[in-house]
Amino acid sequence: MTNIGQTGTAAGGQTARGPKRRLRRRPGPFPVTIVRPATVTVESVTPTQRARQAEANRMAREITEASRAGTWPDLGVDMRLRLHQIPAVREIVRGVVRDASALAANLPADAVRIGRNARGRVVVIVLHAAEWSLLLCPAQPHPEVWAFLDDFSGAGIAFYGDGDLLSVQWNDMADNVFTALDT
Repeated sequence: MTNIGQTGTAAGGQTARGPKRRLRRRPGPFPVTIVRPATVTVESVTPTQRARQAEANRMAREITEASRAGTWPDLGVDMRLRLHQIPAVREIVRGVVRDASALAANLPADAVRIGRNARGRVVVIVLHAAEWSLLLCPAQPHPEVWAFLDDFSGAGIAFYGDGDLLSVQWNDMADNVFTALDT
C-alpha cells in the first residue's frame, strides 16, 4: 500500500499507476552535426549601409514570398535611369561593373542572399558590397538588376542603356554575377 506523498514500485519496475514508460526524444526534422564552430568575423556596417542592405533584402523577401505563392509582387521600383543620364551615377556604375564580378567570385561572409521558389529555382539574388547592393532576378536576355546605392538613400534603381559600352558592360556584369551565384 502506498500513502500520499510516497511512491512505491511493484515487482517488475511497475509503479502504482501502471507500467513504467521510457521517454524517447525524437530528433528534429533533420540531423545536425557540428564539425567545427564558425569563426567568421563579419565587418561592421554603418547605419546608411544597414538601411541600404535592409531595403534590398526587403525587396528580395517580397519577390521570394510572392514567387512561392505563384504571383509577382508590386515592387514599386523607385527609379529607372538611363546609364548616361547622370554623370556622377556613371562613375558609380563603372565601379559596380568593375567590382561586382570579382566580389561574386570571392564572397565575404554575409555578402549574398539567395531566394528560391517552391521548386528550388533561384528567383532573386542580393549581393552586398560596402558602397552598393545589387538585386538580380532571372530574365532574358540578361538578369533584371536593381542597384541600391548609398548616395540614393536606399532607393532601388533599375538602370538601362542604349547599347553604349557601359550598357554592354553592365549586362555582362549582371550575367557573370548571376551565373556565379546561381548554385
